[in-house]
Amino acid sequence: MFDFNKIIQRENTCSVKWDNRQEVFGSDTVFPMWVADMDFEAPECITEAIRNRAMHGIYGYSLHTDAYFNAFADWAKRKQQWQVDREWCFFSPGIVPALGVAVQAFTKEWDKVLVQQPVYNPFFTVIEGNRRELVNSPLTIENGLFTMDFESIEKEFASGVKLMLLCSPHNPGGRVWTKEELTRLADLALHYKVIVVSDEIHGDLVYDEYRHIPFALLGDAYLPNTVVCQAPSKTFNIAGLSSSVIVIPSDSLRQTMKTLMETLHLCSGNIFGTEAFKTAYLKCGQWHSELMKYLTGNRNLVLDYFATELPEIHVMKPQAGFLAWIDFGALRMNDKELSRFFVEKAGVGLSTGITYGTEGSGYMRLNFGLNRTQLAENLEKIGKAIRAEL
Repeated sequence: MFDFNKIIQRENTCSVKWDNRQEVFGSDTVFPMWVADMDFEAPECITEAIRNRAMHGIYGYSLHTDAYFNAFADWAKRKQQWQVDREWCFFSPGIVPALGVAVQAFTKEWDKVLVQQPVYNPFFTVIEGNRRELVNSPLTIENGLFTMDFESIEKEFASGVKLMLLCSPHNPGGRVWTKEELTRLADLALHYKVIVVSDEIHGDLVYDEYRHIPFALLGDAYLPNTVVCQAPSKTFNIAGLSSSVIVIPSDSLRQTMKTLMETLHLCSGNIFGTEAFKTAYLKCGQWHSELMKYLTGNRNLVLDYFATELPEIHVMKPQAGFLAWIDFGALRMNDKELSRFFVEKAGVGLSTGITYGTEGSGYMRLNFGLNRTQLAENLEKIGKAIRAEL
């Protein structure tokens, strides 16, 4: 029904993924499998909505009406079994800006903010760039998957942590935290009065065996210190349209953050992003279902290729998203050597694991959100290069 095999040339479209290759990898011919956007067309219903709005011909300042937030609430109820109160919601031009504003709004200079490395690297910049102390409770690996170290978390919370940035589902590991894990974390946060800001941008890209639990769905007791950030940007490949939603049940926290957003003039967004946001959540459910089937096939291709052709290389099975976290320790290279190896020997550009914290040393992150034939071709290029090295 939807053509995810279609190959679209993305060069010269101001694409970070494609047009920034020379700066990032030192080569403009490397095949990019790094930054987290997919090479699939957005749903036609989104394109049509933008086209129809463009035909109006006037693009003045715009509002985010109830229709914007109701579209999200409708999706959350249908897809996540989450009944969202409209009054809890307000606009942000993206989740990373929201994280930065949350750090400013809820902490003071040099307050402690906790993350779990390895983790999405903008978590570091929104903390350190705002002159807060970054505190790390490293994830551990059990049975090939990331797990939370609750003893470490409690120790850090007790030391005076004021805020935690949670990546749920996890990037780069693709881990979907269970209700039990999230509840245990929420109990600790409640006890130590730590505000949890949950980045849930990959929450709608969960594979059939798993279920994403919004942090605000854990129970009423946890709502006073809960901030949830969601967006259709990864799910429908519309990150460039800069539209997301922040959900804060607490009146006082919500007002504090909204006031700072308004002070920083981060509340307006853009007309086409608004149309895409509403349309994605209201009309693109079937496209989303078909996407997940296609991504499942791609995920399995990656897992099967390495398991069969390169058993020395270990891939963490993604439970959500279109990113594979791969341990290349068998190559016995440092991180710079590893990055150069893939560019120079395999002709592919991956995200270097060390980017996500020291715990990512020896790993690379591979984006498999692309045409399956191209994925297979580039896996074979990687395999050929590794076999020659080993």
